[in-house]
Amino acid sequence: MLSISKINIAFDNDIIVNGSIEIGDGKITSLIGESGSGKTTLLYLIGLISSNKDYEYRYDSKLINVKSDLMKAELRKTKIGYIFQDNNLNNQLSIYDNICFSAKIAGITLNKVDVEELLEYVNVDIDTEAYPNQLSGGERQRIAIACALAKDPDMIIADEPTSSLDKRNSDYIISIFKKIAHEGFKKVVIATHDESVYDEADVVYEIKEKSLVLRRVRKSITETGLRSFKMLSQYRLSILFFLKYVFRRAKKDPLRKKVVVFLIGIAITFTVLSTNFGKKMQQDQTKFLNYITSSEIFVLNNTTSSSIRRNDDIFDSFNEEDIQDINKINGIEFIHQFIEFRSYGDTKTYPVNKTTIEVIDQENTKTFDFNLSNQLEYSKFSIIPYFDWQNRERQAIMLDSNVTDGVYISKLLADRLGIQNLDNTKLHFIAMVPFALYNATVYNKETGAEFVTDVDISKEYQFEVRVKGILDPSVVNNYSIDSGNTIYMSYEMMREIQNESTGIVDGKDFHEWNTSALVIKVEDYSYFDTVKRKIVNINPNYEIISEYQDTEAMRDNTELIRKGFYMLSIIILGIIFSLMTVIYIQIIDNRKYEVAMLKANGLTKFEILKLFFFETIFDVSKIVLFSSMFMFIVVLYVNNNNHMKLLSLDLLNFFNIIIITFISMFIPTIFMLLLVNRANPDRIIRN
Repeated sequence: MLSISKINIAFDNDIIVNGSIEIGDGKITSLIGESGSGKTTLLYLIGLISSNKDYEYRYDSKLINVKSDLMKAELRKTKIGYIFQDNNLNNQLSIYDNICFSAKIAGITLNKVDVEELLEYVNVDIDTEAYPNQLSGGERQRIAIACALAKDPDMIIADEPTSSLDKRNSDYIISIFKKIAHEGFKKVVIATHDESVYDEADVVYEIKEKSLVLRRVRKSITETGLRSFKMLSQYRLSILFFLKYVFRRAKKDPLRKKVVVFLIGIAITFTVLSTNFGKKMQQDQTKFLNYITSSEIFVLNNTTSSSIRRNDDIFDSFNEEDIQDINKINGIEFIHQFIEFRSYGDTKTYPVNKTTIEVIDQENTKTFDFNLSNQLEYSKFSIIPYFDWQNRERQAIMLDSNVTDGVYISKLLADRLGIQNLDNTKLHFIAMVPFALYNATVYNKETGAEFVTDVDISKEYQFEVRVKGILDPSVVNNYSIDSGNTIYMSYEMMREIQNESTGIVDGKDFHEWNTSALVIKVEDYSYFDTVKRKIVNINPNYEIISEYQDTEAMRDNTELIRKGFYMLSIIILGIIFSLMTVIYIQIIDNRKYEVAMLKANGLTKFEILKLFFFETIFDVSKIVLFSSMFMFIVVLYVNNNNHMKLLSLDLLNFFNIIIITFISMFIPTIFMLLLVNRANPDRIIRN
């Protein structure tokens, strides 16, 4: 038995004032009245989908808290089955899925045999894999009854179930309701204008003159007893339910939605690729600028402020603290102490002004004398280091492929030594390797002032090296003055030789050797000016020598292009977001009736959100998959049809696709769904 009291319904005027109604088990209860009299509103109140919360509701003698959405949802889920005027079938689910999902909401699992038995019960013989839009009006209404019965409810509520049917189908529907009530001993409540329903009803209530009037009770139908109210523990729908619902529904997605997924996928791909192109262009431009621009800084310790610049022995040595301070500067990739071996120099006991170079190849040996008193071409030579980043092999005009650990020589020195080709060519010579420093007094030629500075003390070292290559004439020694006679040896080899050439350092004017120059490699050309400025800040007397080319205009142009593509990405992203908002608001708005049906069948607001969350995840996955495949194809096509790699594929691209798709879809979907979810089912169904 269901009894409701303190019923008050009003629109512009009072419709029912303090009414009451009783719905008995095993009876058809009919609600009649003129159009607009409030029959449907009363029906919604009986079915617990009304926004009205000011009435007293007793279900099988149990008082129900009508202000509790969870309690009402649980009753709708397990105790009440609905047949609405426009039926409650989901056109994107098959007949089988419509019935099974209705049952599953109540915690009941049906198989194919169960579904066929329900269809037989409502006298419908159709393919269970058919869709609602393939059925006639009478068949659809009977399938709606089967969906309601699939929940095995205690009460069936029907709103004008025969209004759009012919007499034959109306009679079928009425006979089914009689069977449900009289044989199944269920409550059946029908709001109707149909006289045939009125005639077959066991109990009739009429809404008239603001009252709910009991017009008829069939005496032959009596209560056989009261049901004891048994409220099931709250049934939670599993994740599998939501996933199945989403997948089954997606099988019949309209063409419009598929086109939307396709277009959005393309738009998102171009958004990500435009950003990628701008970033890739900036990276390539940076590599190019680093390639054409020297990122090397040569620092001399000119603390003595000598007027003689870049002379061989006029600069002070660095101390360890200075080197550590410089090494802390952000943007420095490598810092090395500069080493130079010369053809002349001072030992601890005597000066050395001359030496020889022997050139040995497969044919003969030639000897060349170098003396400071000779003409410039044969006065002196220097051995200076080369570093990996300088890529001397690329700068060579002649290479001996059989040599791996040899030296490079300048084009001038090769010409002066008569080396025209390389075929296992060797050089034998003696050079001075510094191992200590001597405090020497030097006079400033301009001012006449004298000052003390560091002078190298060296040891004679015999070299035998193979020539790996001859460098292009454009490669010059920027580190020291050597008359163009330069031998380039790897930095590691020079350090090893210097470590082997240690000597005894004694006397008050002698101390251990330390460099007076540093070779610094900056990480990127963009750090160049900053590093130079900070070095000078450490000591204003440091002299900085570099071949840096000012590329400010090129940098500005690159940055402008990058910002242009970034803005293009923002614009496309804004268009995507706007379109997604409009499209998904319309999609959700068109599904308001579906949401109302799900709520009427017992889904809570949270479960509705979960359902659409899984559906949005599914849509996001489709768009991400399509966008990723499309991006892969575009990148391959563009890169294979150009001489340079214009686009790159990396995880960041795929991550950006996921983020853009997720934001573009979730925000409008959740926003619109929250609005729809706030509305009670009666307001949606009524409209």
